[in-house]
Amino acid sequence: MQHFDRVIATDAFTHEVRRVLKPQGVLALWGYGRWRVEHPRLNAVLQEFYDHVIGPFWPPERQLVERGYRSLRFPFTEIAAPAMHLTAQWDLHQLVQYMTTWSAVNRYLTEKRVDPLLALQRQCAQLALDPSEIYVVQWPLSQRWFRVD
Repeated sequence: MQHFDRVIATDAFTHEVRRVLKPQGVLALWGYGRWRVEHPRLNAVLQEFYDHVIGPFWPPERQLVERGYRSLRFPFTEIAAPAMHLTAQWDLHQLVQYMTTWSAVNRYLTEKRVDPLLALQRQCAQLALDPSEIYVVQWPLSQRWFRVD
């Protein structure tokens, strides 16, 4: 499987974009960035988990999203994209369930044969959080928009 950054940096990709878009069409790249939970102590634990527990288990392509696709070059005119973010309101159980979908969590589990979320849940329990409390969760959207002439 080719990496995304290698696929879209090709003449074939550029040709296909020009073929399928109407004149003056827009190519939009987007992905959601690192989440933030609007609870300082919980957010600190979650960011530590993201960076230091499962961080080494993210695929290299994740860096494209983390960097907002800034390393990718296109022969199109870049245009300003509006700042946007996703928002959810979840309890602690929902937060953990969401993390079960992360490729880095699953790769950690496969390679180490230990569920990294169990230790995270113990850390969260030490914070003495109300399990029914609802937390605001936000993901910034990384976006780059291009006008295709």
